[in-house]
Amino acid sequence: MLSEKIRELRRKSGLSQEELAEKLNVSRQAVSKWETGAAVPTTETLVQLADFFEVSLDFLLRDNAVSQKRPPARRWLGISLIAAAVFAVLLMTILQLTGNGRSAAQSSAVTLDGNGIIIALSVLCAVGGIAILISSKNRR
Repeated sequence: MLSEKIRELRRKSGLSQEELAEKLNVSRQAVSKWETGAAVPTTETLVQLADFFEVSLDFLLRDNAVSQKRPPARRWLGISLIAAAVFAVLLMTILQLTGNGRSAAQSSAVTLDGNGIIIALSVLCAVGGIAILISSKNRR
């Protein structure tokens, strides 16, 4: 039952009803009513509970669902890839501006030497990161 799952998740997390209420922006009485079955959380609050305890809505709402931790958000992978791409492009820009020991004509050309490969990988990281961010946003 939902009430038992909320109580069990709260206790496993080592939180009091008051602490859980603060984290969800509800009253302690609301948490107490959910745990006794006297009331049911709103849909929005159920989503917050699932996110907070890192469980699925399916687990919260179905009597026969097995508790499973959700996989970590893919959003952080996307952000990491984009950050790596930005860092690589900034590094390449600094190397190009300093000349990297080449003449001005050589340093402005992008070839498939080390610089060109780093730029190509940066673009791939950025595109991959953006794709992951978009797909994780669409899942919600």
